[in-house]
Amino acid sequence: MESSIASNVSRRREPARSADKVVDLMQVCVVNTIRRDLPMTAAIHGQARIAADLGFDSLALMELVFALEDRFAVSIPLEAVARISTVDDLVDALRFYLEHRQAA
Repeated sequence: MESSIASNVSRRREPARSADKVVDLMQVCVVNTIRRDLPMTAAIHGQARIAADLGFDSLALMELVFALEDRFAVSIPLEAVARISTVDDLVDALRFYLEHRQAA
């Protein structure tokens, strides 16, 4: 009986997500984290500039990065954070350092 249950469960498992789907899910998480900190209903999209369009100062950006680092169990160096200007930049940095962490 147990083996038939195990085989049914293994057949129901979804195939591994493609890299694009993972990036899409990561972007949704980043947007949701940003939205949590915004008092307004700003349009948040990949090309949105974190400071100019969304109103984040350097401290708010660091708090956002810390929250995402905790969520994804990754560390983004300060030099990389300094190069983040858009939502896409942030997603790209997360993806890069996640891949780097997993390869180590």
